[in-house]
Amino acid sequence: MRTRMRDPFAMERMEKHEQNLLGHNQRERVRDQSYIKQYNIQAVLNMLKKWQPVSRTDISRLTSMSPTSITRIVTALLNQNLIHETTGEQRSGRGRKATNLRINEEGLFGIGVHLDKSVIRLCVTNMADQTLYQGEMLVDGECTPERMAQESKKLFDRMPQNIIPDLSRVGAVGVCLAGAVNNWTGVVSRSDQMGWHDADVRAAFSEAFGMTASVENDVKACLIGEKARMDIPDETDTAYLLVGSGIGAAITCGGTLMRGERNEAGEIARIPMINEKPGEDFLSAHMVETHLVRRAQQHDPSVHTMDAILWAQQQGHQWADDMMADFKKHLNLVIVMLEKLCDPARIILGGDIFRKVLPQIEDIMQDRHVCLGSRYEESCMTGAALIAMRSAITGLIGQSIE
Repeated sequence: MRTRMRDPFAMERMEKHEQNLLGHNQRERVRDQSYIKQYNIQAVLNMLKKWQPVSRTDISRLTSMSPTSITRIVTALLNQNLIHETTGEQRSGRGRKATNLRINEEGLFGIGVHLDKSVIRLCVTNMADQTLYQGEMLVDGECTPERMAQESKKLFDRMPQNIIPDLSRVGAVGVCLAGAVNNWTGVVSRSDQMGWHDADVRAAFSEAFGMTASVENDVKACLIGEKARMDIPDETDTAYLLVGSGIGAAITCGGTLMRGERNEAGEIARIPMINEKPGEDFLSAHMVETHLVRRAQQHDPSVHTMDAILWAQQQGHQWADDMMADFKKHLNLVIVMLEKLCDPARIILGGDIFRKVLPQIEDIMQDRHVCLGSRYEESCMTGAALIAMRSAITGLIGQSIE
């Protein structure tokens, strides 16, 4: 009879595994609670922005939240001077005049920063999601997180003083950039554009600005910014497709950004295709401008821009016509992938290339919920500011609504 040897380290490994599971589950519960709390607060604020002046009863009806929950959130918002009470018309009969609520536009301000290798772009938004200021700065030399944070603060300090009456009402700074970002920790694990690996961007910006900082991937920030600009409700499932130096997608589902287990949801450019050549980024090769120009130069070495390819097409060059047909085919492929996998109510196209080729793709957009987004840089900044603002508001009143 064979005797099974006992592993002296089995119990220790099991205990460590259980501790890891407990830690993971605890982090997930905290994160889920934070999302729910932020979602409920934002739902109230969204109703105010859309319907103000509006009563507590109407907010409860419009959001399907209980009167008790509405009272807690509204009371906390009033205590922080983020909303105002106003007296409306007297109700029928001898009752008191109705007390309605409005957003205090100067209750809180958010800073949004978009980082590029050589440019810092910054904006300031208020409680009504209005952009009050935009500025940018060229940067040369090293671009460590600490230096980019310090330069961003200098750019903010150059803002005219009359933009924000009370600087103490600036609640948070949001930062976005291309790369793999852990928004929970504020660490950028990889950004090829910035040349960063495991960079603690949140710590750098928190120290430079002296306030809470949020860090987000650029595509996800663009989606939040575009939804606000287009007045798309948070709960409306929406997808954002960015084609710039690379290709990425972001999706909101049930009012929450889809992130995935490793916060890498939306990396559609990394989906391997059957006919892909070794080492080839398949979708980028057919849709990103720099790749298209490189392919076009095989036919005409003088081509250096997308505009030159479009001009060649207008002049009747078959190679240019074939390239645009190929671009449309792959764009349609990505849109169909998003439609079938996520079934979003709206798909927003972001990136300068879509503006350049708009006449070429109008037929793809017909009879579909596909629309063109605004400038990438503006969407990035606005989205970063809004994400920071929402986080700051949750932090201000979160404990009051437990």
